[in-house]
Amino acid sequence: MFYLFYGEDTFSLKEKIVSLKEQILAKAEFPPEVFVLNGDDLTKPQFDEVAFAVSIFSAKKIVEIRNFLLENKDKTLAEYIGKNLEKIPDTTLIIFRESGLPDKRSSLFKKLNKPKQAFEFKQIIGSRLFSWIIGKGKSLGIRIGQKEAEKIAEFSGSDLWRINSEIEKLSLYAMANGRENITIGDIEENLAPENFSTNFDLIDAVAARNGKRACMVMDKLIKGGVNENLIFSMIVYQYRTMLSVLDYYIRGESQGNIAKIVKMHPFVVSKTINNLKNSGQKEIQNFFLRLGNIDKEIKNGQIEVRLALDLVLAEFCLR
Repeated sequence: MFYLFYGEDTFSLKEKIVSLKEQILAKAEFPPEVFVLNGDDLTKPQFDEVAFAVSIFSAKKIVEIRNFLLENKDKTLAEYIGKNLEKIPDTTLIIFRESGLPDKRSSLFKKLNKPKQAFEFKQIIGSRLFSWIIGKGKSLGIRIGQKEAEKIAEFSGSDLWRINSEIEKLSLYAMANGRENITIGDIEENLAPENFSTNFDLIDAVAARNGKRACMVMDKLIKGGVNENLIFSMIVYQYRTMLSVLDYYIRGESQGNIAKIVKMHPFVVSKTINNLKNSGQKEIQNFFLRLGNIDKEIKNGQIEVRLALDLVLAEFCLR
């Protein structure tokens, strides 16, 4: 069995492959072996090994071959693969993943391009893009209206990798401010430039007390034009969330149950639990109290936001 996934929308392409693998793993009585091979330097012995050799560890195999059609120049190997596609055993699934548009005139493409087995992921634009943005927000527990979706697209273009990062950031910003929706104001004030590095990188670094990493990410965010108040509010929100989740996590509640109890999206709970592993309960409580004091100093004009951020990193990451 084989599939061909190709096209310019590499984000949706990747999500489809991940979803396919998860479905297969969920149904399998025993976990299949999973292989990922770079197509540019794939050889005949490598292909034969993953496609036809019987595994002693598992009855089934999932093989992902990346960019063979786009990058491998071995025409003899392409011809060999084409001739042997139908010989691939039912116990082996080969996924040909092409991050772009391969030559549709090639013999191998024509053999792979079968109904229900070949899927092209075209760039999403216009109304389809707006619907995608609204749907992505919904999956994170955040409402994004039509006008807001159009504004996000206006600022971000049609790159779903970038748009996904922007929506994650804006969703956290809305949650930090007690809202379940993204506004035009949020977008205009906080939308990241193209070189955006997600705020989760900074939050994770602070929680892990990795000062060097935290300083590097924060500097990149600020130079890229990300609002300093947004950065601070994200850190505050994350520690508030950690306190909310901590008690149930200690009791051994599942992520799903915690999400229902504290009324948070599972995505946020999952991120929070990862950060809880780096800190103790009292430490988190003390950090949150300190953040509260710094926040008051900012609002009272006693300290500039940038200086407050430097102070947070110095105090939290060097302990």
